[in-house]
Amino acid sequence: MSININRCNPLAGDPANAFDVDFIPLNTGKRAVADFVMKEFKISAANTFAFGDSGNDIEMLKAVEHGYLLNNATEEAKQLHNRITPEPYAKGINNVT
Repeated sequence: MSININRCNPLAGDPANAFDVDFIPLNTGKRAVADFVMKEFKISAANTFAFGDSGNDIEMLKAVEHGYLLNNATEEAKQLHNRITPEPYAKGINNVT
């Protein structure tokens, strides 16, 4: 089991100064979901997009070639991943795809 602790994202409606604590059993989590979908549907990482807004998305974003943080992501996440959309929320997704 792994544990992921990261600051919540007030821009996404989370409380200010709060943290997410994720207890992640082995072979689960957002990265495992991305890996499963790519394998199940025979999609290469080069043809896969993922989007996130906080630290608990970073491993998923690294699992695919086109992993983006939305512009409204936490500062913590932006320090961990440098591919960031120019716009926040769905607008950021629409501008990438």
